[in-house]
Amino acid sequence: FCLTSCSGAKTPEEEGAAGATNKKNAPTTLVMWCVTESAKTLNENGEPAFDEMTQEQMDDVVKKLTEITQSKLKTKLIVKYFTLEEYFAKLEEAFAWQEEEAIRKEEAKKNDKNNKGEKPKDEEPEVEEEEEDDGKIQYDEDGNPIIDTTKYPVLTEDEMKYQVDILYLAGYDKYTEYVANEWLAALNSELTGDAKKISNFVPAALLNAVRYKGNAYAIPNNNVIGEYTYMLINKELFDKYYYTASLKDVRSVVDLASFLEDIALYENDVLPINGDVNDCMGTIAHYWDIDPATNQLTGNFSILGYAYEKADKINRGELALKFDSLLANETYQNALKNLMEFQYRDYFGTPTEGQTSAVSFVTGDATEAADYQDDHYVVVVDYPRATDEDIYGNMFAVSKYSFDVNKAMQVVTLLNTDTTFRNLFQYGIENINYTLNTDGTVTPTRGNHYLMDAAKTGNEFLAYVPEGTNLEIWESAKLQNREATVSPLLGLDLLSQLSDDSDILNDPEAKKKDKYIIETIDKELLTYISDLSKDVWNQIEKCKVVDKDGKVDIEQSLDNLEKKMEALAEILNPEGDPKIKRAMSFEVVAPEFDEDCKIAVDENGAAIVANPTIEASCERFIREIVEKDEEGNEVITTKAYYVYHYSINPYQLYYRWMKAYNYLPAGFAG
Repeated sequence: FCLTSCSGAKTPEEEGAAGATNKKNAPTTLVMWCVTESAKTLNENGEPAFDEMTQEQMDDVVKKLTEITQSKLKTKLIVKYFTLEEYFAKLEEAFAWQEEEAIRKEEAKKNDKNNKGEKPKDEEPEVEEEEEDDGKIQYDEDGNPIIDTTKYPVLTEDEMKYQVDILYLAGYDKYTEYVANEWLAALNSELTGDAKKISNFVPAALLNAVRYKGNAYAIPNNNVIGEYTYMLINKELFDKYYYTASLKDVRSVVDLASFLEDIALYENDVLPINGDVNDCMGTIAHYWDIDPATNQLTGNFSILGYAYEKADKINRGELALKFDSLLANETYQNALKNLMEFQYRDYFGTPTEGQTSAVSFVTGDATEAADYQDDHYVVVVDYPRATDEDIYGNMFAVSKYSFDVNKAMQVVTLLNTDTTFRNLFQYGIENINYTLNTDGTVTPTRGNHYLMDAAKTGNEFLAYVPEGTNLEIWESAKLQNREATVSPLLGLDLLSQLSDDSDILNDPEAKKKDKYIIETIDKELLTYISDLSKDVWNQIEKCKVVDKDGKVDIEQSLDNLEKKMEALAEILNPEGDPKIKRAMSFEVVAPEFDEDCKIAVDENGAAIVANPTIEASCERFIREIVEKDEEGNEVITTKAYYVYHYSINPYQLYYRWMKAYNYLPAGFAG
């Protein structure tokens, strides 16, 4: 084979992945980069936890891996092993070479096109033809039959060193950096084509969450996601005072108000709720409290937020966290009143030794519920949430410069769907690197020097587990992953959504434009909402009345709270407060300016844009343009350009982020 005939890279401008794709089912050679365990990893005694991987055992494993890929994919696989300490520096060096190589090939292609027909025929290079397989059995030098006689492309010395087809990735920052650098192939079309079966093995929570601006550029290694939050309701007490059929309507502690009232009245030795009011505030709403100094979400109370309904619907792509005025929302008002009443009545607390509680909360995995079901009704109040580490901690991606993106993705598919391939890559060769026990667990052999981390080598649920692992827990983890959700805000960075062409005087490309938009987060609006939220919460807390004996006057406190809620609903109505209304607007409507940077008006003198949702200003500048005429003389002309400064609210940035990443639920209308 002439390698350059099957491994040339497309230019970045070409649509889709830039790596050259061989003809359908043509023999291909691919290079996979991965991370091994390291002798630098220390055990609890400060000694090396592992022996160094040996080249001989790595070579033996790769030989077995490539037997599978040649049989299934007509692909020879070369695997490059690195420790984590050295991996990313080596990988980025390789991508730098790939970029230069792509430019060199494009220039060579242009030169070939320009010189076409100029070379004498006898100077044309000879093309080596592939030998055809005559169907006869062939033998190696030791007389052993050669099963696969296919000839695979041979890599050059540089390609052996720098070629990247399949790569391991770790971390959101690396993922987004590599996407921004255009090093990764977009995989959406692969996931609906030959790699579609991955969706049967990797939960949708992971596959959907990894999408970046609508495209998947990596496949997360399937692992156990997050924890449940369970509300435990004392079964004996609930049956005594309540009908079990009512459990279907219980989503949070506020749905147990009548039950808790009965407990407080008739069960003096029982603590109604083992917990704190702050533990429950986050279960009734998401609060858009954003620190004006850092532009970061704090999680504290805010007048703006979204009142939750069902816990299993708190999922990115299914839920848009709107900027509602919470105290003007009847659902939230009622939930908050319940929590404050629980606090006034001393329902919250920590049980003394031997004391029973009617309601308590625990977090844990899918097996946790079974530990409590004998004595409690178990209600899920929060489902496992995929975190940054769950999603971006360990992934495999395909290089944009891959020899064959489709076949590279098929190798990634094997890591996620094929038990034999997956365990060979993880543990090595059975009876040489490990022994398989009768219960399906593995034990490394004494002579094993092939050491990989299961989290870094593909779908964890397809991998054998070390001896001593509780297989029941492993099976329940699969259920947990199916029920996992993704935080609606995962990956949101408000500042990254801003448009900023402030460097227009130094950027040659920017100088070509005549309109520029520079955005900032509306600090004045943020500060107003933040200060107002703190004031409102202080007013709510002051509703509690304590008598001279230090006891809470419950009736007076509840009366104060009721009146305060009514007053706040009026005060915080967006129709009565233009700043709240602007903070709740998701559409970016800017004032219009004329050529003199004044607010554009109609023939009656009224602003053309009557009710803009953002603060904006305009600056007009003159730029000198130096050009040469036909005679070579310099001609200087002037051209006006405009810089618009927009103050954007967080809702507008959040809405923009949802649209850009395709997380906007259907039918969303603000």
